[in-house]
Amino acid sequence: MAFLAYYLHWPAQQLFSLDHTERLRWVGEVSGINKSLNHA
Repeated sequence: MAFLAYYLHWPAQQLFSLDHTERLRWVGEVSGINKSLNHA
């Protein structure tokens, strides 16, 4: 949750409303973006 809050700047209530599968998907998306930016 902290990872998503840090990178997406979403309020806690919005993050808590996501189910576990949705949170995992967003973590994967943000991680992929970070990896591509760090390799650039």
